[in-house]
Amino acid sequence: MYKIGLDLGYKYVKGVADNGKTVCFPSIIALNKSSKIDKDTVKFFGIHEGKKPIEDNLCIVISKDGYEERFKVGNAAVNEKNVRYTFQDDKCNSIENNICLAAASAVLFPGEDEEIFLVSGLPITDFSKQKKVFKKMLLNYNVQVKIPDYNINKKIHFDRVELVPQGLAAVYAAVWNDLKKYSIPGSYIGLIDWGGKTVDYAVFRINSEGMPEYLPDYSGTIYGGMFQIENDITTIFKERYGDELIYSNLLRLIDTGKIFFNRQEIDLSQDIRDIKNDRAGRVLNEITKKWIDIIKYFNTIFISGGGGKDMYDNILNVPGALTVELASNPQMGNAIGYYRIASLAGLSR
Repeated sequence: MYKIGLDLGYKYVKGVADNGKTVCFPSIIALNKSSKIDKDTVKFFGIHEGKKPIEDNLCIVISKDGYEERFKVGNAAVNEKNVRYTFQDDKCNSIENNICLAAASAVLFPGEDEEIFLVSGLPITDFSKQKKVFKKMLLNYNVQVKIPDYNINKKIHFDRVELVPQGLAAVYAAVWNDLKKYSIPGSYIGLIDWGGKTVDYAVFRINSEGMPEYLPDYSGTIYGGMFQIENDITTIFKERYGDELIYSNLLRLIDTGKIFFNRQEIDLSQDIRDIKNDRAGRVLNEITKKWIDIIKYFNTIFISGGGGKDMYDNILNVPGALTVELASNPQMGNAIGYYRIASLAGLSR
């Protein structure tokens, strides 16, 4: 079976597949109502006509039961007026989530027909209540997806699906390359997986055989991921300048600290640092309360997720903070973990 690990995150979609392909794009969509740019306009403005990387140009066509719709997904949708985000708690019935699944799968699927084994996941808190419905949705998923600019035309269907809680897969990826270092009996391994909507935290205790045992009583989800920082920044901007930030400029502001608005460049970098430091403190305070009995037994606490990569320095700034380590390739951690779990599960069948 052809194996795929896919993290359908609230902020980014990340995936890893058997053929070495990977994807990582923003979890946003927009109806594609645009037409081709006139060739004379292209020449006039000196725009290169060469193909963009596929992740920057996910203009897809989805067909099902004779009905066809066109969407822009990820970076291709950032500047669209009708942009939509995947922030519903219910991933099973989210149209945005379904469109992102179609786009990522079209890129990751093999060139020839093969049986597909998908491993994916859900936030730790949502896992028990959504896993059966989400797995059923994935097994029943059956659409035709085209990416015309890249001559891709794939039937998207999954023959086997397994689900793993977010965070657990990221821990799996983090310790994979040095299992001996993290297999000290009686020690603990922690993970703070900072995503777009949620911050998942998980704890493993290493048993006497050197194997990790998941401890659900010390694990959970905080609904305060990067979206909360975006909301705080949007609120400050509106209070000071009386206008809503368009999405593409919100991303630029968070990335650079600056934005051009009303004929001037505005610098909000200090405000952004303050917001991030405050959010890091709040999240660590909540997690530390949960871990107070076992704090001194931790071998390592990994920081993972796209938000973890962005927030790592702010986490280190928190007074009396936990001793943490940034996981390798933190944004792709869950996707890599899902893929490695798929590989082992495939061998065990």
